[in-house]
Amino acid sequence: MRTLFFGCMIFGFVAYVPAQCHAPHYRAVRSLNTNVGNLRISIEPRDFTVANLICLVQTLKQRHAKWKSVMLEIYDSQYAAQIYTDPQSEAPSMTHSPAVQPHAIYNLDSDKKEDTLSLFPFGWLGTPTSDSTTIDFPVSATPRCRLAVHDRCLMILEPVEFPYAALKDSVSGKVTFEGTITPEGRVADIRVVDGDVDQTETGKLLMEAAEQNLASWQLEPGKVRDPMRITYCYILDRSLGHQLTDFRFDLPNQIVIRGNP
Repeated sequence: MRTLFFGCMIFGFVAYVPAQCHAPHYRAVRSLNTNVGNLRISIEPRDFTVANLICLVQTLKQRHAKWKSVMLEIYDSQYAAQIYTDPQSEAPSMTHSPAVQPHAIYNLDSDKKEDTLSLFPFGWLGTPTSDSTTIDFPVSATPRCRLAVHDRCLMILEPVEFPYAALKDSVSGKVTFEGTITPEGRVADIRVVDGDVDQTETGKLLMEAAEQNLASWQLEPGKVRDPMRITYCYILDRSLGHQLTDFRFDLPNQIVIRGNP
């Protein structure tokens, strides 16, 4: 079994006492009645909240007290949990797509005293260490995610891309959106309010890519509809070398996407 090491991005602690812990419904790919090995379960995207995941892990630990050295991969669909292939395998690359990667991994190793839950908004392989969140058990404080808007963690989203056609034509620019985060955690009423992008077919690809990414966001639920305003900045950067694209989230204000033309 691989041991995972990720940067711990927990901050803003206050006393953490789980209130009315009700673990979300999950589906297992195979039996969880083992003490070692890699395990897989799936839950609904709307159930991906920090509190739910902590509650789920605590509940499963109580049910499976014999767990000794396990890595529990948590997916947002049963299909993804069934077809995802270990990145060290020689399986077709399509199964390594971010769309079918786990968005959370619980890692327990009793001998090494490791007991952590790691969150990956872009999927396991697609999330930079700086954007992942790692929570140590037992949880003694309120975890805060690296990526959040209005104190609502950004749990799942599609990869941020610099359209290849725009890179090929050396097209850059920025576009600003306003929208509403619904109580369910989705971004609605998305509209362009400002921008500096060529009004060519290639330029429009940048706007479409940004809007598609924003529409894919799944944040934690909230009690009210929260307004949001965010700018996607596309910058040409030849210093990236062999790396085609790179991105940086500076929430809640902007996302900087650099591309090597």
